[in-house]
Amino acid sequence: MKGALGAFSPCGFQTKVYFRLKCILGDNLAPMPLLAAYFKAENMSQYKLISIGFGNIVMANRIVALVSNESAPIKRIIQDARERGMLIDATYGRRTRAVIITDCGYIVLSSIHPETVANRIVSKDSAESDIEKVEEDE
Repeated sequence: MKGALGAFSPCGFQTKVYFRLKCILGDNLAPMPLLAAYFKAENMSQYKLISIGFGNIVMANRIVALVSNESAPIKRIIQDARERGMLIDATYGRRTRAVIITDCGYIVLSSIHPETVANRIVSKDSAESDIEKVEEDE
């Protein structure tokens, strides 16, 4: 069911994200119905989505680094992000194995190994290049 704001439900995740962005960007953020129309109009195939476990997904285009959380500097980065409110914990209470650093400064914790996430990114890229090669041959 659509809420008063178009495709965004009034209590939904998108609304929470919108208001979080509104707090960060202030009046520079477009009204929610305009954002909904923008995202519908955009070609969604340009976004590479990678599963990081338990139904959580990140945009591969936004990943700057994918590291293990074993070292002290990475643990400090996690603690700093937690204090700044820029930490996203997607482990569901399980042991953190991968730390994903995004280009916008968010730190995402995942309970799957960094190699697994990297393989998902590479396999998605190779699958897309294979599709492009087939299209060129036709």
